[in-house]
Amino acid sequence: MGLIPFVKDRVTLIFFEDGFLFGTLEIDATVSAQHKLHAQVTRHPVAKGASLTDNIRPDPDSLTLECFFTNRTGDIIQLAKRIGTLDFNHAESAFEQLEDAFRKGRTITIKMRIKTYEDMVIEDIGVPETVDDGNSVRATVTFTQIRTAIASTAIRVQAKPTAKGPPKAAGAKPKTPAAPPQKQSAAAHLVDNLGVSRNSTLFKKP
Repeated sequence: MGLIPFVKDRVTLIFFEDGFLFGTLEIDATVSAQHKLHAQVTRHPVAKGASLTDNIRPDPDSLTLECFFTNRTGDIIQLAKRIGTLDFNHAESAFEQLEDAFRKGRTITIKMRIKTYEDMVIEDIGVPETVDDGNSVRATVTFTQIRTAIASTAIRVQAKPTAKGPPKAAGAKPKTPAAPPQKQSAAAHLVDNLGVSRNSTLFKKP
């Protein structure tokens, strides 16, 4: 089946595989659509009064479509005029396209009148068969948005052990040992006690 262009006010499914466009599918008629937004709220019970809530985590978006695909000749001719492809097994081909996308986990962009969903996958397909369906196929398809994350690994570097002994203070210099006191002669000791300078002329030779 050829690619189907997006038509205003119609639901169009755009399939991607490995990030590349794979194909599209236009739903002949959407019987119903249920948009579901849900979030998880943490609750902490207290002794008295209402529970405390302090955090909310939105769940992925969800969409359920009740789709209708026809094989009636008049509808097929009108469909062929619109998409340029004549397929008298259109209903079966549409179901096979949905099943293939489901089994291979293709991501889907869903274009609707009120919203465009991206990064959706098929979570569930239900196809009831009744005598009223004739050559048509009615399918209930549930889509769920996927979210991906990139894992990163942190490398921990451990410092090498240092030499034994207490750490030295940064910038500290080793102390220089004091010089031992010099011994004075008896004459020098006598001069110092008399208060006479050693540079005095009394001690100079004539």
